[in-house]
Amino acid sequence: MTYWVRTNSGAWFEAMDTLDRSTSTESRSGQLNFSYFHGFVVFLCANLLPIQFGYSQTPEASPPAETKPTWHLERMVLAVQEGKIISYCSVSGSELAELLIQTKEVNGSASQLASGIRIERADIEDAVKITGGTVSVPVTFVNCVFKGEVNFVNAKFLHDLEISRSHFKGQFNADGMQVNGDFTVKGETEFEPANRVVFRNAQVQGDLNWTDAHFLSEDVVDCERMSVSHNAFLSTVEFKGLADFQHCIFGHQLTIEGCKFEGANQAANFSSVTTQEDIRVSSSHFSGPAIWDYIHAEGLYFYNGTSFDRPLSFSNLILDRSMALVGVSASSDVSVKNSQISGDLNLNGLTIQISPEQGDQRRRPAFHLLQTKVIGYLKLAAVSMPGRLDLEEDNIGILDITNYATPPRDRNRWKLANLTVNTFQPAASEGPYWLDFLKSCEFDPKIYLSLEKFFTAQGEPGLANRTFIERNDRFEEVRPKDLSWLGQAIVGLLAGYGRAPERSLLPCAIVVLFGFFVFRDKDKMKVNDDKFQDRRYNAFWYSLDVFAPIIDLEAAKVWSPLPGQTFKWIVFRAERILGWLLVPIAIAAFTGFLHA
Repeated sequence: MTYWVRTNSGAWFEAMDTLDRSTSTESRSGQLNFSYFHGFVVFLCANLLPIQFGYSQTPEASPPAETKPTWHLERMVLAVQEGKIISYCSVSGSELAELLIQTKEVNGSASQLASGIRIERADIEDAVKITGGTVSVPVTFVNCVFKGEVNFVNAKFLHDLEISRSHFKGQFNADGMQVNGDFTVKGETEFEPANRVVFRNAQVQGDLNWTDAHFLSEDVVDCERMSVSHNAFLSTVEFKGLADFQHCIFGHQLTIEGCKFEGANQAANFSSVTTQEDIRVSSSHFSGPAIWDYIHAEGLYFYNGTSFDRPLSFSNLILDRSMALVGVSASSDVSVKNSQISGDLNLNGLTIQISPEQGDQRRRPAFHLLQTKVIGYLKLAAVSMPGRLDLEEDNIGILDITNYATPPRDRNRWKLANLTVNTFQPAASEGPYWLDFLKSCEFDPKIYLSLEKFFTAQGEPGLANRTFIERNDRFEEVRPKDLSWLGQAIVGLLAGYGRAPERSLLPCAIVVLFGFFVFRDKDKMKVNDDKFQDRRYNAFWYSLDVFAPIIDLEAAKVWSPLPGQTFKWIVFRAERILGWLLVPIAIAAFTGFLHA
């Protein structure tokens, strides 16, 4: 009798029972007992070995690293057929590439395996090239060392591709690679310093998940024009050189968490990135300049201690919701230009520290918002910066400076130029706070007009008038010192530019009363015509008649100072001149002519 048993290792073992039919019954009985025992042992081996080794994806016992056996294509094919892990071995890169491409043809059911081809603790000795090839099963590399080039240019992975705790000593080029599932790089995977990494034009139909990956080359990690259909997640990823994500498209959210961008000349470039949802950056550090231009996303959020060592630039953003730099620290200037933000721009807790080596801190713009439309709030609460806050040619829905400390005596600290604001926070009840803030800014008449309209809409005419007056008072800072400026200053002083007409009465009253005091002595006055000898003299009416050019009380016609009363004649002529100056201003102020 013969038994054939296929073990989990794929080997065939033969158990034979050769019986001599001519022997005695006793001998036959003994041999028969041995055959039964032998068959029982073989039966146990056949049934217990699968239990011992487990189902498919269980590696064989690992030999020491220095004695890793070499697996050739036939053995790897057999392992894939049996659903095993290719592990603790040394393989040829060319044979591995052939395995990846030919697996479906070798075993039509292999593509149905849940984990596909799984390779652990393997040394890939030379280049792995599957340029333009199709890989039909999921592929996982764990603790592998790639000693040569990895070339996945235009390769197509029909399922997931996962790389975990692996090491790449050669070039990694995945230009145009397509992954129809998730693309994962995780677990302290390292790409050696001398080698460039390319994911240009790669397409990921699932999620992009890079966690604990280290790109150690100071050259660029080229991810330009990569597209990800679902979410992209970069967590604790280290880029020693430029991380280039220009023109990338993300179907949902891009999350960057705890990453280091250490390129000295340029740390990161996210120019022209498009996402259907938000871009969120937290707890990350950018050592070199970072560029975020032409981004189109739902929101763009930086928070939780994200820091920048070099200038941070945003331009031509289109954000369907909000943007935030909350709790962010920057060692140089930050700018947002030519952008449209449909929600809020939140700068709460933004800290900018400009070193003395970068120039005069007080004159250098620390935060510059230029030609940008913010439909919601521009929030400046708890912002800290030694340099200037520059807002130029912006259109802001609500300007919120709640808890924003501004030195009241520090003139021209900030720059507001051609700024349009619809609403102001704090509310109108704290109007003086706003006026103090504007005093610390370079003069811009447009922001005063916006604040005046706001106070008027809030039912605060007093604050609106005060804003108008302070606006006109500050015109002296930008106007040449000529006669037109002098006239403007006089109108502002005497009538509040028409907003405080009651002011004009005081100088008029002072002049009239002073004349009353000078002309109070009747004995030093004479009658101009004998027919008025019987007229009664009143110094007050006489002074008022001299002062008011448009009023004829007939007192100035009847009386005049005696010859020789030089001082009285000087006062008489001065009153006439002041009357022609002050009275028209008062009339224009009370009739609203100056206000118009």
